[in-house]
Formats: sequence, structure tokens, C-alpha cells
Amino acid sequence: MNPTQISIQVGSLVLLSGAPGAGKSTACQHLPPELVLSSDVLRQTFFGTAQTVVDGQVAERPLATDDRLVFSTLENVVRARLKAGLTTIVDATLISDKERKPFATVAEQLGVPVQVLIFNPPLERVQQQNQQRRCRVPEQVVVKFCDRIQLDSQWPFTVITGDVTLNIDIPTIPDDTNLDVIGDIHGLADTLQAMLDRLGYDHEFNHAEGRKLCFLGDLVDRGLQSLEVLELVMQAVAQGHYCVRGNHDNNLARGLRGDTIKSKSTRETLHKVLQRDRDYQTQVGTFIQSLPPFYRYRNYVLCHGDIEWFDPLRQPTHDQMYGRCRRHETHDTDGIFRQTSDLTVVRGHIPLTSEGDRTYSLEAGAGFGGPLAAMRLPEQERVEIPCAFDYSQRQPSFAKQMEPLVTKKLVKQVVADSLTLFKYSSKAFFTPSAWDDYPELKLARGVVVGLNGNPVSQPFPRTFNYLERETTLPADTQVVAVEKLNGFLVTTFLHPYDPHQVVVTCSGSFKGDYVDNAKSLLYQGGLYGRVLAWLQENRHTTLLWEAIHPDDPHIIQYGPEDYGLHLIGAGNLGNSFIREEQLDAIATRLQTPRPIWLTCTFADAIAKSHHVEHEGFMIRLASDGSFALKLKSPYYLRTKFLARLTPKKSKQMYGQPQRFKQELDEAFWPLVDAVTQQVSQNTWLDWSDVERRDFVQQWMNAVYQ
Repeated sequence: MNPTQISIQVGSLVLLSGAPGAGKSTACQHLPPELVLSSDVLRQTFFGTAQTVVDGQVAERPLATDDRLVFSTLENVVRARLKAGLTTIVDATLISDKERKPFATVAEQLGVPVQVLIFNPPLERVQQQNQQRRCRVPEQVVVKFCDRIQLDSQWPFTVITGDVTLNIDIPTIPDDTNLDVIGDIHGLADTLQAMLDRLGYDHEFNHAEGRKLCFLGDLVDRGLQSLEVLELVMQAVAQGHYCVRGNHDNNLARGLRGDTIKSKSTRETLHKVLQRDRDYQTQVGTFIQSLPPFYRYRNYVLCHGDIEWFDPLRQPTHDQMYGRCRRHETHDTDGIFRQTSDLTVVRGHIPLTSEGDRTYSLEAGAGFGGPLAAMRLPEQERVEIPCAFDYSQRQPSFAKQMEPLVTKKLVKQVVADSLTLFKYSSKAFFTPSAWDDYPELKLARGVVVGLNGNPVSQPFPRTFNYLERETTLPADTQVVAVEKLNGFLVTTFLHPYDPHQVVVTCSGSFKGDYVDNAKSLLYQGGLYGRVLAWLQENRHTTLLWEAIHPDDPHIIQYGPEDYGLHLIGAGNLGNSFIREEQLDAIATRLQTPRPIWLTCTFADAIAKSHHVEHEGFMIRLASDGSFALKLKSPYYLRTKFLARLTPKKSKQMYGQPQRFKQELDEAFWPLVDAVTQQVSQNTWLDWSDVERRDFVQQWMNAVYQ
């Protein structure tokens, strides 16, 4: 009787489970030996064997071994092989999912299919086959293995009771197929549709002559329609057409598994996919992982990457997806292929490395201003559709604009998984030209960007204090003066990739004491739930708060009735901010307090600042709601300034004024200049607290007009 044939997917992991003598090694005998990792072979390689007597007969036995070393080594080799995309068969007893799990987990982490083959022939046959082994196992041990074997698995499994042969399933397109092969599409759905029209396919992917499509991978990235391309190709494959996996597609699948992706274009596509629901994400990831790395067709190899050689069993699928030649290299991959193989390769990825027979590239620069290319087979007729889109001419992302500022240490960058926060540094305050040389610096006030490098939050922009950099307004300007609370700023927005999570940032960070204190206030009285519900309805809006917390004392004294999050702003992505009357309505729904605000002239706001005992006002233009300046009250400036001026600090203020300023809010800098320029150090140190207060008050009365 012929043995049962079991197919193995190229690049997959197969776990053989069964007692010694169950037929695991026999099933692999005709496969290339490098595909099979045997614990017995590894054990003998490491430690050797010695003669012994087993069930009354002389037999070989492994020397005393460290099985933990054997299996940890086996696991490391499996990981390395699967990373390279090599088909791997583990031949070990693996009698339960507990023993199978370390290997299966590696495969799951790498997005590699897992198949468990459980060998369970009759005990008599197992004992008979065990007697024929070079290293026989005692019969009682075989019985224990057979009694304990788990005959199912949490991974796809097959129970084998008779003879079996393992075969690698070579992805093959029937020879009688007339084929239209399409090169790298790179997110250009409109161009792809034009190509399908040119090739003669209707919107159901039917062709009058019964032709079939084969896509050469790199469906995504660069173009603006990656998801649309994915959806088109998924429909086509579902209807019997073909597609191989490209490196960009594989990177997207890795990103969906949680791997860190460096490619900016893939991160942009991943950003879009992660904003869709989980079912869609699973559908995309499953589809990409189901794509083979190549197809055989007649005398052709159809794959994405440039390859030097081809072997369907031994060649790493990584080579077939990522190719051999790197950008700007002069390595002649195609020339080598013509010497090592009699096959013809039709591929994408990069242009031909050299002209010659039996090598064709359908990478013609689509996405960088070049055409989308296709080839009819077996006719070898080339078809091209022009495409003007050029990814290299795109507008730089916010993160790209921040790169030189991060390099110059004007901006600090904080990464938390898929999100990155940019916050201008203290160095920016002491680089006078920075704010003019880099206007975008004003936007880096804790802004968070997603995987695409563009903002997913809208914090307040940098707003200068009154008189800082000569910032002021005409006295009759109509303004909205909003009371400034003396706490710490909290930013909340909906996580772009998890619609059930509110992201909280403080002081340019995703974590720390300020964030912990802010969250403790957010979790009180059901506020988190109300904020989450509101943000889910307003996905592109950031809520901005001033946190008054008992563990964060300030100059302005607050009581328990003031503790909590006070809504002070709401920014829409794109740098527009909600006006105060609308903020009042939002606060009513969220059941959270708001600061007092009024409409007046700028002159009236200055006059009022002399008579308040709080931090002052945020001044917004009444005309368009934009933020004009921060107007700190004389009371606040005087109280905080004098409270900090111990004799030691006073000497530092005179001896190292610039360094002293670094320890102060920028609102105090004009006052530091006034003291050091108008009062000698000895006089200042000799003055009483009342005399210092009077000087500061007189200065403020003169400038706050």
C-alpha cells in the first residue's frame, strides 16, 4: 500500500510528534536533510554514543546529556531558519503541546504557519520499528511515550496511524494557463485599474480569453491608495488569480504582528491599516502571510526579489522577497542567475542589474514617476501604463521636519511603542534665533505623531509671555482673557490605533509622576469614561487640561474643592482650536470645571491683571480665537520671583544671569534683566523683603501699561 502524502507549505514549520519508533524520521527520509532538525541527531552530535544493553540486546545509547542545552539550541536554530524563511521540520518526541509550544511560539512571532503531525501507529508496530533503531529505547519507555502522547493540538494538526511521506508543496501555476504578470504596484490603485483595463479584465477580474493574473508583490507603500490596492488584489486572488509576497508586503505583515518597522513608507501604510477595525487588520495580515514567495510556471520562476539562484526547497524565502542587491550597489544578481540556472526569472523589486536572456524585471519606477509594467506570458509581451505620481516629491512629515531640530538638541524626542512625542528643549529658549529660523519649533509643544510621522494630537502652540521677545498687542485690541490656573498641563487624545484607549501626556512625556497624577484625577468620578466617549465621537480633537493636584503645590494656593482636571482647551488636528463658549458646553457634558474668561480690550486685561491674585490670563484674539500671548499677573510674578531669591540664588542671578534664567519660567526673564541692570548686587542683598517687593511692584507698574 502506498504511503499517505502530506503536503508541507514552503517556508513553514512542521513539528513531528510521537514516540521513538513511531515513524517520524522515516517520513522525512526523501527530503533534503538540511530541512530536518532532529533532537536525536543533535544529541549525538554534541555528546556522542556508547554501547549498552537494552531489553537484553546490545545497543547504542546517547552519552549523559544536557537535554536543556539540546532543546534550547534546537529552538535557536529554528528561530534563525524561520527568520530566513527556510522550511523547517522538527523531529523530536514533543508528546504534548507543552513541549511543542516553544517552537510554535517562535513561528507565531514570525508569522510562519505551523503544522503538527502526531504519529500514533499501533504500539506493536512502534515497538517493532524501535527495535530497528541504532539507539533503541527500552520497551517500557516506549509504552510510556505512547500512553502519554497528546493526540490533538491547539495548532493545526494531523494524526497519523500508518505510513506517510512528507512532500513540500511547490507553488505552481498550470502550464496551460495564459498569464498576465504585473510588477510592483506600490499603492497606485488607479494605475492598477488602468492596467487591468488595458489587459482586458472586467471589474469581476474575468478575461474573455480566460487569462489569469499574477502580481509580483509590493502591493503597498509610497502611493496614496495602498488599502485600495490590497482590497483589489485580495478580491482577485479569491477568484483564482495569483500573487507572490514582496518585501513591502512582508514588512506590513510584520508591523501588524507588532514588530518595529523602520521603513517610512510602510509605517505610513501601517498607520492606515491600524486605524481600521481588528477584523480588517486580521484579514490583511492573514492574506499577506498566505502569499507564497514564488510561483513556478512552465520554465519560469515568478518572484519579487532579484535572486542569484533558485531552489524551491533550499532557498530562503527571505531572498525571494527581499532580493540580493541593495540600493546603490552594483552587484550583478541577474548576471549570476543566468550562470547558475537554466530557468527564466520574471521579477520586480529593482530594475535589471544587467541585460541578458532569461531575466526580466517589471520594476519600472511606479511610485517614483515611472510606469506600472506588466508582461504577458508565454508571449513575453511587455505592457506599461504611465504614472506621474512621485513619492520622493511628497511634503515632508512633521517628524521629518523635526529631525534637524532633534539633531541640534532644540527638540527632544520620546518614543512609546507606535507613538512619538516631540517637545522643544530648554536649549531652544537660549538660542535666540531658533524661533525665527525654525517656525515649526513653536508647534513642538508635546505634539504626538503616529507611524506616518504626522500629528495625532493637537496641543497648544508655543505662546510667548507678554514682553518676551517684545510680544504685545495694541491697547484697543479686542481679546478673550482666560484665567490661567497654576497647575500642570495635561493632554488627552484618543489612541489612533486603539479606539478604547485615552492617551495621556504631561511635560513632554508619556509616563512619570505628572502622568500618574493626571491619570489619578482622570479616573475619578467616571471622568475617564465620559472623556473616552467624547473623544470617540470627536476622533481628531485633543482635550487640554490644567491639573490641580494636592501633590503638586504651586505659588497659587488651592483647596480640595479645586483639585481635579480643569478643561482649558481643545485642539483640532490641523492647528485650529475650539473657542471658549464651545469649551464651556464640552465641560458641561464632561462634568468638569472650567476657568473664568471674559471679552475685553487688551488694555482692560492688563488693568485687571494688577488686581487679581492668580497666575494671570491667556490672551486670545477675539477675532479668530488664536493665542496671542500669556499675561502673567504682577501678583504671581512678584510672589514667585521673590520666593525663590535666597541670598545664594541672588548671588547666582548677578554672577551667572543666563544660567540663573534657565531655572526660571521665561516670563521672569525681563524682570531678571531689570533687577541686575538697575540695582547693584550689594544693594539688592542689603534690601529688606519689603524694599525688594516695592522695587518689583514699581517695575511692573511701569511696564504693565
